[in-house]
Amino acid sequence: MEPIFSARALIDSGSECSFITERLKRRINLPSKRLHAQVSGITNSISAQVKEACNIEIRSPIDPLFRSNTTVLVLAQLTGNLPTTHISAETKQAFPDLVLADKRFFVNEQVDLVLGDDIYPEIILSGLKKNVLNTLLAQETVFGWILTGRPDATSATNHIASYFSEVALDKQLTAFWEVEDLQKSKSLSEEDKYCEELYKNTTQRTQDGKYVVSLPFRQDFPENVCLGPSLKRACSQFFRNETRLAKDPGLQKEYNRVLSEYESLGHMSKLINNIPAESSDNYFLPRHAVIKAESTSTKLRVVFNASSPTANGVSLNDVLLPGPVLQADLPILILRWRLYKYVFNSDIEKMYRQIMVHDNHTKFQRIVFRTNTNEPISLYELKTVTFGVNCAPYLAIRTLLQLADDVENSSPIASNILRRCMYVDDVLAGGHSIDSAINARDEITQVLESAGFPLRKWTANCEDLLKDIPKTNLLTEDFLEFEETSAVKALGIRWNAHTDLFYFMARPLEESDNPTKRAILSAIAKLFDPLGWLAPIIIVAKILMQGIWLEGTDWDETVTPTTLDRWKNFTQHYHEIDNIRIPRWVHFSPTDDVEVHGFCDASEKAYAAAVYLRVTQNAKVFVSLLLAKTKVAPVKTISLPRLELCGAVLLAEIIETVLRNLGTFKSTPVDGLNNRSRVDTKAALFVVDLCRPQDNKNSRKSW
Repeated sequence: MEPIFSARALIDSGSECSFITERLKRRINLPSKRLHAQVSGITNSISAQVKEACNIEIRSPIDPLFRSNTTVLVLAQLTGNLPTTHISAETKQAFPDLVLADKRFFVNEQVDLVLGDDIYPEIILSGLKKNVLNTLLAQETVFGWILTGRPDATSATNHIASYFSEVALDKQLTAFWEVEDLQKSKSLSEEDKYCEELYKNTTQRTQDGKYVVSLPFRQDFPENVCLGPSLKRACSQFFRNETRLAKDPGLQKEYNRVLSEYESLGHMSKLINNIPAESSDNYFLPRHAVIKAESTSTKLRVVFNASSPTANGVSLNDVLLPGPVLQADLPILILRWRLYKYVFNSDIEKMYRQIMVHDNHTKFQRIVFRTNTNEPISLYELKTVTFGVNCAPYLAIRTLLQLADDVENSSPIASNILRRCMYVDDVLAGGHSIDSAINARDEITQVLESAGFPLRKWTANCEDLLKDIPKTNLLTEDFLEFEETSAVKALGIRWNAHTDLFYFMARPLEESDNPTKRAILSAIAKLFDPLGWLAPIIIVAKILMQGIWLEGTDWDETVTPTTLDRWKNFTQHYHEIDNIRIPRWVHFSPTDDVEVHGFCDASEKAYAAAVYLRVTQNAKVFVSLLLAKTKVAPVKTISLPRLELCGAVLLAEIIETVLRNLGTFKSTPVDGLNNRSRVDTKAALFVVDLCRPQDNKNSRKSW
């Protein structure tokens, strides 16, 4: 029988989360998971850092049918002892007909739980009695009756408790701007090294070429941390999901079709023997449907939730290692793609599901499923890498890198593409001539198919690259025939293959006479520009957002009139983003002279850096913007020369990243700048000028 613990709780509908004390957590021996959040009080003047969260099941001492699961944040102390005012024990004699939730409500004791609005609607019942003892309100709950209010003849107290919490939005905003930062190389942690060794030692290939991988369980599993039973919870979620889908027959039919396809393709298998509900030597994955209306192929995707806790609060993702980050930086991949004159783009069909999982680990990827409510529930095991399991991206990308190693000698071009031109399941490659591009296309297709990775949704900027590909495998059957049907999203950036131009489509902004801080940030966040091509526009939005922050405007408070005027001026020209076009090809050829030029500058409000590629080709010069980065000046005022130095550092980092990742000074037949390339950067000269402003005050502007 599961142990049950009693605790004193404070019900607070104004708290956005529920909380538990470290004392009670240790007493129950609750497993926890890491979390970084900030809990704030009135006016945000008092805050505490939350580093742990636990999953608990709450039960009622008077209603055996009530059970509710919730996540609680762990804090050393929630409040002082309550109540803070003296209440006579005889007070409870005034309402003998009420079953009180706390028989000792009048005793000044510690509170170990705060139940917030995440569970408040579940515990409050309809019973209500006003004017109890003239000033108290009695409210019925699933735990019994609770009393609210201040008793008569009590003195005011200086100890007042009130709660609300939010995950630090400052940090979220910082993370939002960090999307523009270039990826920096990191050394592998001990856990990452363990994942790598485990992958190398356990990965196999089947006779048909497919890879079979193991799930990277933590080294202390299952001795020190283990899973609890999960079948009951998975069934409960399945029934809720089934009821919701029944309201949309079309969606339900498509959902059932997708899961039935898993079985027909051999990606899951039905279990013959029944599994005990209380078994913990397995894991059942809850799931839900995600609609992707803009997708040209998969409109509905089934997403599995491996973070759902089992009966003991531990989820599958808690006992798995996510693995090291192997994915190349998005801006770098796009820059590499821009070096080719002739390019193609395709993606691997059902990439995760083409990688098998070892038979001894499929028991941790079980689901419940039926296509008809009149049928009994059946149990299945997913036999492939599953979307929603935290190690799935690592296993998928690592398998492509393993394939690159395996074919390095026989197919060097495909091997290079797998290492340098892949973004998860997307292939972005090409060649400097038609022949080299076709050769690259054929080789990568053959190598991927040998491992069970078929390529679909082909696009290219040249008809010759699409001639030998079945029309059913093209993004659209008339691709490249018309300009309006040749548009595609390449790694989140819109590209028209017919004109070979990148372009932008600004999402319409909601018009409001009283925009809030939250609404403005939401609008700004819609601008996806990883290479900084919209830097002159986005930096205005950044400065505007920083100004709102400094004004102290609350998230749902209307901005000041001054800020409102600036915002309206920004939105007035916002739609002009649609007119921006960026050539994809930068006129690069391995035989040409190439120079990389960098520029940076600063003002009192921001600083920026931009990098260009200058190509000399048959006495003609072509200059292309590669990327740009902007930073808002720190809130703390610093001198302009120091800001200009910050810009120089930013430029140096960008140039170093560009040269390191584009293969400068290397003779690479497939991509990159070769050994004839010449790099001419201004960053070093610029730093010298900044250090000696008295020698030449106009030096910065001169070059």
